Amino acid sequence: MASNSDLGVVLVVGGCGYLGSNLVKMLQEEPTCTAIHVISRTPTQNLHPGVTYHAGDISDARQVADLFTKINPRVVFHTASPKDIAPESLLRKTNIEGTRNLLKAARETKSTRAFIYTGSDSALEQMPGVKQTEETAKLYTERSKDANPYAKSKAIADAEVQAANTSLTLTTAVIRIPGLYGENDDNCVGTLLETITRGEHNVQVGDNKPIFEFVYVKKACEAHILAAKRILEGRLNGGQAFFISDGVSLPYFDFARKLYAGAGHLVPPDQIKVMPLWLVVGIAKLGEWLYWAFTFNTKFPKMRSQRIRYLAGGCQWDVSKAREQLGYEPVTDQDAVLKKVAQAESIRLGIKNKRIPTAINMGHHAQGQIERILDRGRSLVDLSADGVIELRRHSEQSIAIDKFKVSSAYNDIRGGPGWIHEDAAALIGKFLGLLRDRLSAATDSRYFLTGSKNCLLAGESDCSSKQADASLMKSGTKWPVVALEVGISETTTKLYDDANRWLKGSSGQTKHVILVDVQEKGRPDTSNDKWDLSEVDFLETRRDRLSDHILQWYQSQGIQLVGNFKLSVHLWYSDKYRQCILNEAAFSPGKLIDLTTIQDAPFEIGLSHA
Repeated sequence: MASNSDLGVVLVVGGCGYLGSNLVKMLQEEPTCTAIHVISRTPTQNLHPGVTYHAGDISDARQVADLFTKINPRVVFHTASPKDIAPESLLRKTNIEGTRNLLKAARETKSTRAFIYTGSDSALEQMPGVKQTEETAKLYTERSKDANPYAKSKAIADAEVQAANTSLTLTTAVIRIPGLYGENDDNCVGTLLETITRGEHNVQVGDNKPIFEFVYVKKACEAHILAAKRILEGRLNGGQAFFISDGVSLPYFDFARKLYAGAGHLVPPDQIKVMPLWLVVGIAKLGEWLYWAFTFNTKFPKMRSQRIRYLAGGCQWDVSKAREQLGYEPVTDQDAVLKKVAQAESIRLGIKNKRIPTAINMGHHAQGQIERILDRGRSLVDLSADGVIELRRHSEQSIAIDKFKVSSAYNDIRGGPGWIHEDAAALIGKFLGLLRDRLSAATDSRYFLTGSKNCLLAGESDCSSKQADASLMKSGTKWPVVALEVGISETTTKLYDDANRWLKGSSGQTKHVILVDVQEKGRPDTSNDKWDLSEVDFLETRRDRLSDHILQWYQSQGIQLVGNFKLSVHLWYSDKYRQCILNEAAFSPGKLIDLTTIQDAPFEIGLSHA
């Protein structure tokens, strides 16, 4: 028997958008969510298996009412909204009329208990220098003269969702989010990182003094689900709004430069080029006028004046209410999350990491790792052989990894730091990116890159799951067209088995498997190294100085801490034929094999088999 707090049947409005699709993905992991339905104008992108998609327009009251009657949702998440620069008619039609239709249908559906709406920082009057709470914040109204159409429409919907709360039948809540960022993000992160390719990432608009809030997409999704659960549990008074963010307030271009640094393109302070805000707004306005005059308002420039003007105001929030009433907790380390996102997105977008001299790479991270290892023991004797090997690897900063693979966020290559981490990430992203572009150009289908995704295999591998290190997907398919499997110091036989599982268990959808086989050769055994240290030295020397001594000791001895590596690449086809397209090529620091130099064989065969 279902509990009163079970999510049950859930409807995600706008579940094909960026926030909505991430919310759907998170809901799939909720054990009490029995069914997920999505309504979208064009449900053709960001699709997830096991979810029911409905093509529909929420501004059509009849379509909305029929859908509610058909699926009887218990929880409604309303994340839909056109872009902020959409025409005013579309904004009002979706954000105001559509929200009203959803609220009416929810009130008239007995099974619907919770209605969660995604609010926006744009809906609030800006208060530069003031950290706002839900009680002090002011929504724009229909009469607000300084609000753009997007801000007005979001504000009106925000207010009406709160007012629609009825404790006996329908409980509502508004989750207000600021700038949203995350993996596979073409809006915030994608837009910022693309400035690197144009050499514009050192440009700053304005004095960079206004403070802003940002929120990681997974935390925004988590807040929506927490609100729904608290409502169903009877622990939340409805008709309220909640501020959600990372809990970190910072200037906009500080946020942007953290992303640039994470992508390997640090912007030194003396290289920042400042453009006056009034000048950029003026240029944007001129561009808008020219587009209006010469395209009869059928096309629009990328740079919009309303977005630039927003940089002058800022947004600073207190998330205490969400912590107390929802149990929401922001990210523990925004800098770490930004770095992870930037690395993943730079690979997805094909932005090569700017090379950093080895001397810089070896610095603080290596010392930190060494100090943590040293802290495990009270004397030299306490260090195990494995501990010494681990310490040696971190000392050289070469290849301190057991395996690198592409994560579910796409292309966050895990493992130790160093040259292979950076170069392999860029290499794999570039290789698959080129393959994606060629397939998309040669066919009418859309191909996209994704990370390690669990797939339930069919046929001979029924009830078994497989996870590739990276995947090239065709829109609308369940399994990858091309799967990448990377093995470092694994048996070649195991990699062959991985390829066969993909080809046999994907119902013919996986056409190729690319196997990257990396084997280490001849690593010396120096596990008895004690770095010319006595027990007294070990016990009495500060950890930072001790780690520095170890670094210098290995350099002075000229000891090669890791062996040479050989890399082979095998291409497997759906007809069980395989081809070795790169056989045991040696590589070492400063000499990494560039897979793009062998692109012709897999690309031509890929096109013929796709």
